[in-house]
Amino acid sequence: MTRVCPTCRRPTYATVSPGIWKCPKNHVTTMPLSGITEGRKRRDDALDLLEDHKPSEIEQCRTYARELSKEKGIVTADDVRSYCDAQGIARGPWLGSIFRGAGWEMVGWTQSTDPVQHATGLRQWRWIG
Repeated sequence: MTRVCPTCRRPTYATVSPGIWKCPKNHVTTMPLSGITEGRKRRDDALDLLEDHKPSEIEQCRTYARELSKEKGIVTADDVRSYCDAQGIARGPWLGSIFRGAGWEMVGWTQSTDPVQHATGLRQWRWIG
């Protein structure tokens, strides 16, 4: 869902803080925290269901991601997708649950280099567990 600035009708970008967004002209728009809370709850509920359906694949990919992070420091979903492709594991929305839980620290952002992902923004993770 793209948020639109109510002042200039341009798409907003960059979360300034939870619930606060800016447009290219620096107008500020807000989203009620209750909407953010509900969105996070729905995301977590969906990921919980996905984890129940692919537990062995998720654990295999988590193990790979942990080892890769120990080796090179930072890991992204692109790294996990490449591993899945090499291992013949079908990609799916369950990949969103790989970096859940204790032990992972989000350390930055990058863009996906996987053409299928259309240069989407990706979190960069480090295993600290």
